[in-house]
Amino acid sequence: MQKLYAQTLICYKEINLIVKKLSFGIVALTAAPKDFYMTLQNIKFEMSDNGCRMYAICEGKRLGSIFFVKMGADKIMISDAEIEPEYIDENIEFYLTAQVIEIARKQHRKVMSICPHISNIFKQHPEFDDVRLLNAGR
Repeated sequence: MQKLYAQTLICYKEINLIVKKLSFGIVALTAAPKDFYMTLQNIKFEMSDNGCRMYAICEGKRLGSIFFVKMGADKIMISDAEIEPEYIDENIEFYLTAQVIEIARKQHRKVMSICPHISNIFKQHPEFDDVRLLNAGR
């Protein structure tokens, strides 16, 4: 059985409508959620008390989180990212990954990921190569 997927094609902000292309060529029209048009400026990032998880929060709602651990003095391993289902298409994983990358740069660490979604982000964004652990995620 083939998995369904959805790709946002057009977003009409003025009439609050999203056109999505579903698998098998089906097109669906849906109303945009209230906060569909969130921007990076609206997202706040908070670190957990133990310093191993970062949360993305917008208007008091948790959008997702990324879990990472520091390994030795020079590495960070990203093991998991969890995004709330309604925000899957909002690039939250990318924003969270970018936050961890900035931590790594400030601490002069290299980053590796065992999470396939985060590894794909590394593959798609060569601007992260300066902190990517050699051959990790490529």
